[in-house]
Amino acid sequence: MEKNSKNKTYTVNKGPTRSKNGRVSFTHPSWVLGNEKVRALESLIKKYAHERLADIGCGTKPYAELIAPYVTQHVGIDHNDMFHDCSNVDIFADAYNIPVPDCSFDCVLSTDVLEHLEEPQKALKEINRILKQGGGVIMTVPFLCHLHEQPLDFFRYTKYGLEYLANQEGLILVEMKSVGGLFSFNMQEIAYMIYFAVNVKILKPLQVLLMNVFCLLGWLFNWIDPSKRRLPVEYICVFVKQADESAD
Repeated sequence: MEKNSKNKTYTVNKGPTRSKNGRVSFTHPSWVLGNEKVRALESLIKKYAHERLADIGCGTKPYAELIAPYVTQHVGIDHNDMFHDCSNVDIFADAYNIPVPDCSFDCVLSTDVLEHLEEPQKALKEINRILKQGGGVIMTVPFLCHLHEQPLDFFRYTKYGLEYLANQEGLILVEMKSVGGLFSFNMQEIAYMIYFAVNVKILKPLQVLLMNVFCLLGWLFNWIDPSKRRLPVEYICVFVKQADESAD
């Protein structure tokens, strides 16, 4: 799919098909690590999501069903240059200037957004502004990942770099999980190559079968992968907005 934005033309691949609870279909090469991520997110949403939640970079709101039992309002925020259905977006804005008052939200969700922002520090500052004191930010960022949504793909984060950036804006790390490792990532990338190599409808069943051979190898490797601590595919973090001492 091609789209023009700011006099640039770029291509974005169609995302994975998901069930209502956010799970990725087995017909997509990311289903092993994608569903591991969803399971980790589910436990953190249950623990930290409450009252009014801002979903920054919400897209199609793939995690809406996971979030619904724990919040009173799920506000989707995304920009105008979207490459997917925008019917679930409640506020059209970029991550740097969200048109709401200070301390408007009890919690924030931002999944795989920060790597696409030219000015991540500015986005973290805006998250701090719209979040109530003591509110939690559930955030996912990639560490190992192929180029995607080009050319709007700017950064990869270590856990220390992400924590440093967040700390600069008064957001304190309270929990961090990692997803996948080098071996499962390599199997996923081979599955992606198969996924994009075949564009003939009649060959799709064979494509899915071959792709899933490598997905299943990735699933097996993921259980024993010694690289998961040093080379994770993704970090899932929770930050909390610290109290403003100057208000005392």
